[in-house]
Amino acid sequence: MVGKLDLPGANGVAVVPELGKGYAGSRADKSVVVFDLQTLQASKRLPADEDTDAVVYDPVSKRVFVMEGAPHKALVIDARSDRVVGHIALAGEPESAAIDDTGHLFINIADRRAIQRFAALTLKLEGTWSVPECESPHGLAIDTASSRLFASCVNTKMVIVDATNGRVVQSITIGEGTDAAAFDNRRKRVFSSNGIAGTVTVVNEEGVNRFRLLGENRSQPLARTIAVDPETGRLFLTAADRVEVDPKETNPRKRYAVRAGSVRLLFMDPKPAH
Repeated sequence: MVGKLDLPGANGVAVVPELGKGYAGSRADKSVVVFDLQTLQASKRLPADEDTDAVVYDPVSKRVFVMEGAPHKALVIDARSDRVVGHIALAGEPESAAIDDTGHLFINIADRRAIQRFAALTLKLEGTWSVPECESPHGLAIDTASSRLFASCVNTKMVIVDATNGRVVQSITIGEGTDAAAFDNRRKRVFSSNGIAGTVTVVNEEGVNRFRLLGENRSQPLARTIAVDPETGRLFLTAADRVEVDPKETNPRKRYAVRAGSVRLLFMDPKPAH
């Protein structure tokens, strides 16, 4: 371990190498912690509303966007001055977000089966797209070259969406309990981390409108969040051992809890496509 930040109720994090800073939401403290990438020490705490979740950075507008679930908003931070410069009112509860390379922000609206697109600089709403076959879209990743969004859904589906007009291109079956998605731009692969199944779904992009399921790789139950190294393709997942706290509960999130001291980082390296 090379550093540690105190983040009660930690959720999303975004790093900005060009500015030497990172941003992380602290749900319990209702704040966004700004930290130095060299020292790994907090430099500032910005006020946030309740239920902070995903955090993304847009290099075009130089802004950080923090999803705030219960208030149905996104917090907007100027990364150059580290000031809160506004909020975006959303159509429902946000889960994940993604940024393209031309200054557009895409947000999953979990309780509306929808994706919203905004201009990152003006904060103008550019579209609200229905994805009816996607129950509670959780993970969201993007291929900026092909303008394709990948929304992972709790009803064991991933929908591929045209980022220019919201058209659903394809739907693929994934593992149970998705919470995040990632895209490997170099190897053109899409991933869903499935915390209930304890797997990572791997999808190969074979064309703008053609995607093939490569299979399910075993990870670990509760491994819900995922990140990909753009150079090596290595995947990183956080996981932990679970303990049963209420055997009568049918909701896995209420039936199980994390065993103290068991949190670990998992690594998964890419294999050639068959």
